[in-house]
Amino acid sequence: MDLVIGEPLYIVGGDCGYCHGKKDGSRKSYSLQSYEEAYDAGTRPFDEYPNSSTICCHVYSCTPEIYELMMNRGFRRSGSFLYRPDLLRNCCRLYTIRSNIKLLKVNKEHRHNVNRFVRFITGKESTNKNKPFDLKTALLGAETRTTSFKTVIGPAIFSPEKYALYKKYQTTIHNDDPNEVSEKGFKRFLCQSFFPELYSDFRSSEYWSKLNSWREFEVTDIEGEQVEGPVHECYYIDDKLVAIGVLDILPTSVSSVYFIWDPDYAHLGLGTLSALRELVLTEQLGKEYYYLGYYADDCHKMKYKAKFGGEILDLTTLTFYSLDELKKVTDCSELIALSEAESTSTEPAIPSTIKSSPISHMINVAENIYGVQGGSFSASRNAAQEISGILGLSEFGDQSDDELWRRAEGSTIHALPLVSPGLIPLWQIMDWVATGAMRDKFSYCLVLDHTNSQHGQLFDFSNKTSADFRKSFIDLLRMFGAKLFENAKIVLLM
Repeated sequence: MDLVIGEPLYIVGGDCGYCHGKKDGSRKSYSLQSYEEAYDAGTRPFDEYPNSSTICCHVYSCTPEIYELMMNRGFRRSGSFLYRPDLLRNCCRLYTIRSNIKLLKVNKEHRHNVNRFVRFITGKESTNKNKPFDLKTALLGAETRTTSFKTVIGPAIFSPEKYALYKKYQTTIHNDDPNEVSEKGFKRFLCQSFFPELYSDFRSSEYWSKLNSWREFEVTDIEGEQVEGPVHECYYIDDKLVAIGVLDILPTSVSSVYFIWDPDYAHLGLGTLSALRELVLTEQLGKEYYYLGYYADDCHKMKYKAKFGGEILDLTTLTFYSLDELKKVTDCSELIALSEAESTSTEPAIPSTIKSSPISHMINVAENIYGVQGGSFSASRNAAQEISGILGLSEFGDQSDDELWRRAEGSTIHALPLVSPGLIPLWQIMDWVATGAMRDKFSYCLVLDHTNSQHGQLFDFSNKTSADFRKSFIDLLRMFGAKLFENAKIVLLM
């Protein structure tokens, strides 16, 4: 199977892993001005600090191709858990950011960082000091002529050496309690994934040897197969492990999962260096983009990613825009929904594929669509009632999004919102139901009861016996789009 996935979840919690609820009041936490004004006026339920709100699910098996599709709809993985924030209700706006060498604008900080590193590993000044700076030449030239520094790309597996470095990093840099930094947590976070074993564990020594020759020549395939899968790139200085880059190599991109470095080597700026190296690695593997995770304009530990240039994803239209250009149009700490028409007030139809586009003539209409008086809410309620009537899904007909704004003391699970940027709008779902197109979207889907692995059934959207699973499949369709279901063989694990 291409994808084995659990039921969609919407988790509302009191603690955000990014800002930890410490932003300055509503102005830096609510997504739009109308919600800030409602907060200032003491209007319920906006009279308290926003929650951490996450659209997520457990994934048990997933191909790199499908994960890349999910990533281009704003999702990221933590181990085998797939998630993305609800950009409307979450306390932080976390946008997918990607770049490549062509989009990178090399600046003085980059040059100083690379030259300092080159001096350290070679004992000499950069040989390109009086020439135009070329990132790839500077890095790869130095690494191939020194024996004191090396990196080794290998499978994403546990070792005591890796765990010791991880614990040192987490306790020193992030001030984690040493008693809470466990081997189990390290394995779950940075070793476990939902990619099938053939993409890592079963690779031959010849495969890894060829992949590690990427400095000498481009490695776009190995023995006719694409280079794909989760990896650890281990950095060594004088045979001592000093850093680990946790990466997902995907069909057209390289995704940074996490980076760990030894605090004793802070003077080398290994965090910045790793991103520059991974941009070079992306090109050497013949991939188009390097994904840096999430960008948050008002979060210090996430904002640094802007220095690597690149593009930000507008989830409402699946369009990537230049970050530099985007900042001229809108405040990136707020919700972004760009349109050419200022009067736009309903959720646009979300296309099946992503694109890059210039900013020219675009206006941020997020307030019109998603604000307190935004046009999307009444439209979604009407569509929910229609879907409920046609399909007999009372979950839609009875649902209200009001409770999702109320302050959460602990983590609570809810149905997916009727309105949320990036979810396919309910009016678009209703169109597919009305035209009969919905029946054709789930041709390769199977439902499996996890309590009894022998009990499975093909999902037929029009069959009454499949009615219990319709809501879950509609939710998956809203999360990931119709393209996911075109040819992929999918199992919903209930």
